[in-house]
Amino acid sequence: MYMIKRSDYINKNLLLKFITDCQDEDGGIADRPGNQPDVFHTFFGLAGMALLGNDKLNEFDPFFAIPTTIVNKIIK
Repeated sequence: MYMIKRSDYINKNLLLKFITDCQDEDGGIADRPGNQPDVFHTFFGLAGMALLGNDKLNEFDPFFAIPTTIVNKIIK
């Protein structure tokens, strides 16, 4: 939705709640609450939180799936 500039279609509070519900007590993120966390879902869970504006995470580029600071260094 961010790539096609339709982030206003996302219920950000509901998505953030879902991501945090999927978080394991040790910190990883699973595909759904109660499941085992893995690297894939942890990465994209954190990416989603960054796109939602979590101020503890770096700004994230949805097209390249990396922090915008890295994209800016590569493009310049």
